Amino acid sequence: MKIGILGGSFMGGVHAKNWQDLGHEITALADRDPQRREKPGMDGNIGADQVANLENTAKFAEYTELLKQVGELGIETIDVCLPSFLHREAVVAAMQTDVQAVICEKPMALRIGDAMAMVEASRDYEKNLYMAQCIRFWPEYQALTDIIRSNELGKLSSLSLTRHSAPPTWSPGIVKEEKTGGVVMDLLLHDIDYAHAVLGAPNKINNAVGYTGGVNGSTGLDCVICELGYDDDQIVMLDGRWDRPSGFKMAYEAVFERGKVTLNSATGQMYIERQGKAVESRELSSETGWLRELKHFSECIGAGKPSEIVTPRSSANSVALAVAIKKAAGESKPVPYNPIYVL
Repeated sequence: MKIGILGGSFMGGVHAKNWQDLGHEITALADRDPQRREKPGMDGNIGADQVANLENTAKFAEYTELLKQVGELGIETIDVCLPSFLHREAVVAAMQTDVQAVICEKPMALRIGDAMAMVEASRDYEKNLYMAQCIRFWPEYQALTDIIRSNELGKLSSLSLTRHSAPPTWSPGIVKEEKTGGVVMDLLLHDIDYAHAVLGAPNKINNAVGYTGGVNGSTGLDCVICELGYDDDQIVMLDGRWDRPSGFKMAYEAVFERGKVTLNSATGQMYIERQGKAVESRELSSETGWLRELKHFSECIGAGKPSEIVTPRSSANSVALAVAIKKAAGESKPVPYNPIYVL
């Protein structure tokens, strides 16, 4: 499959390398920065070593120029890895070309209306839109999903999802609220999306707190902690921040009727505690969620079908929940939540 990538920052580089690892061709790449056009990808919060060979890739300074060459270059899929505030316009523009499908990095958009417009564009142009919500594909989170849905340890009582990062410096403007949506949309969105996808829509956001510390010149929230309210008394806590001194941490703790499941990226191990039994670790795939999601998308594109794991409507709902969480943190009071789409 011939891929055209829009955006050569961290995620553009990650996608480029993983597409090549899957045997696909990076036919073209667009980025305004000449260095990123030649060597996309920078050190991100996970420190992935992702370097693609783009010696034979057509390079463009403007993504609009790349889109004009889709037919001539034979590009079959456009992969949007631009700053979040550009997602809507880039996805809609890509839909208007001769490509078979469009992939877009998370968050889907910064505003609910933009997310809905992307859903409508996919419908109107009759082209599948695949949203890159990588945590849904990360082995440790897929394993937790299986435990939750199978009732292996009984009913879920509480779930805590944590995502902490050092101040982001790998992409210009990443801390600007108007460009990326701040820590809620850029970082915590992973866990917001996971909770929404696996547990469904909460009815409100409780006890949300956040602060703006001006990390690296940020113009939005740098830390948010909140509780999602569900009718069945499940407790779901989300904790996201990008002001830790160094490094990166993603973790969860899921408490069930008959046990507990934990993950801490510092150890890289998922542990299961069953009542009356010794703690066990579960062997999981070493593949990243990035590779697994792109493998899934390539299979879907080849079959000409949408993804059943992550739909545009479910991603739009995650945007709506993130907007509600930002509102709750800003007002320091509970905020009701209603999903855009009933899934």
